[in-house]
Amino acid sequence: MSKTYLIRSLLLLFALAPLTGCMTGPNEGDFIGSHYELVDTGGFTLNPNERIEVQAKHPTLGWITIGNFKTKSYSHSGFGYDWYQWGGKVQVPSWAWSKPYPSAWIAKAKVRAFGNQTSCVLMNFKSDWVSHWNPYGGDKELNQLVTEAGHAAPVTLRAWAY
Repeated sequence: MSKTYLIRSLLLLFALAPLTGCMTGPNEGDFIGSHYELVDTGGFTLNPNERIEVQAKHPTLGWITIGNFKTKSYSHSGFGYDWYQWGGKVQVPSWAWSKPYPSAWIAKAKVRAFGNQTSCVLMNFKSDWVSHWNPYGGDKELNQLVTEAGHAAPVTLRAWAY
């Protein structure tokens, strides 16, 4: 995980203090290249050593865990809260990918992160949220972006279907 990614993620988290945690990547609509590639996942919660399940949506069986991670035991502090980082790579299984029609070039898969101590789906973000944040040349304040871009729902990944 790059230092810039970590700093951006932490700044976002500090604005999300009332939440229990979030998935800072992947984001809604991210294009990962080939559907065979590993996907970087990560985020933060308010709990040390919390087990985080990354899950993919099976077309008939529902949500199936495809990766398990644990938040770190040490925190990043900010705005009066301690944030515990988690992350790693997962392989999204072939059964999770679908095409809108047989000859489509792009496949989609739904992925989410689930916090076991909080028993909830972690918040995630639309892929372009940073470009709208004013420190990065955007026209919006962080609290406005959280309201517009944040949601506790699965993200849809996109990849080449071949």
